[in-house]
Amino acid sequence: MSQNGRTNRSADEGRSSSSDRRGWARRHPVWTTVILLAVVVLVIPLAIAGVMYNRTEIPSPGSVRTEQISEIYSSDGTTMIGRIVPPEGNRTLIELDAIPVHVRNAVIAAEDRSFYTNEGYDPTGIGRAVIGQITGEAGAGGGSTITQQYVKNTMVGDAPTYQRKAKEIVIAAKMTNEWSKDQILEAYLNTIYFGRGAYGIAAASTAYFNKPVEALTIEEGALLAGVIQSPSALDPLNNRAAAEGRWNYVMDGMREMGAID
Repeated sequence: MSQNGRTNRSADEGRSSSSDRRGWARRHPVWTTVILLAVVVLVIPLAIAGVMYNRTEIPSPGSVRTEQISEIYSSDGTTMIGRIVPPEGNRTLIELDAIPVHVRNAVIAAEDRSFYTNEGYDPTGIGRAVIGQITGEAGAGGGSTITQQYVKNTMVGDAPTYQRKAKEIVIAAKMTNEWSKDQILEAYLNTIYFGRGAYGIAAASTAYFNKPVEALTIEEGALLAGVIQSPSALDPLNNRAAAEGRWNYVMDGMREMGAID
């Protein structure tokens, strides 16, 4: 066979293959649409997320700057002569071991019951949040885990954009791989806002009950955990009924988790 013959056959085969693909697409328009949607909805976002994940640098635990109260003492070491409270700095940093286990469990029951098992994000929660956005259902929840909340409050802000939310999820996922769960929980409990000008669980314990966090009871811990969702609206001084309803939600959650009987 001549070179020209082989070239013609190759061209004929190429046209035939292209024609077959177009013919398949015409015969199966639904599957064509499904495949295109899968590429747009799944493949492209996953590829972008992978690039973001690889390029994202996670700070080491304890290196994220957190404003807190500065106390000035005289040379005797016991007489306090002044306190400096910076903006958003009404907090006292404490280690996780100083926070009673029942208080930690209350916060987990209130904000992220899969905290110790999830990957920093909760696909089910995200799905509920998306459905809530579409349907306008306020009770669907925000879909944010404890890790995501910490990332939002300290690293990416709370701008209502999809780009910010995607960045939050990627950082939360990578942080979960690089920090221990206890390190994340400690950082979260030292930064989250509880209302009454109190940032962090230690400041909240003083603001609500005028006692150190170590002395909080199960019931008091559940109240503090409950107000995190909406500190002003769920403060019992502002709305006792709403606060009690949220308190019951937290206590029920602790029971379901096996944290209390």
